Amino acid sequence: MSVREAASGLDLLDLLTRGERFDLVVSDVRMPWMSGLHVATAVRRKGFDVPFIIMSAFANTEVRQSVAGMKNAVFLEKPFELATFANAVSEALAITL
Repeated sequence: MSVREAASGLDLLDLLTRGERFDLVVSDVRMPWMSGLHVATAVRRKGFDVPFIIMSAFANTEVRQSVAGMKNAVFLEKPFELATFANAVSEALAITL
């Protein structure tokens, strides 16, 4: 298993478009240029079905509902314990099986 960092949501879209494959994307809601919600939506619109964990320390009902309505996406509220993150990873990866 390896981890790859994308500097931004736009960078992730570029990597996917150039053929990079990802088993899972972990993103925050609040990011420069594009929110994690916008990134996940853009990835789906481009036809990529990679699962997402979208996290936030500033979650409200709207954010939670947005993530719940996304295909292959799990919401994670910060702060969280490592075991909680591990469970979210397992849940996100299980969605695609």
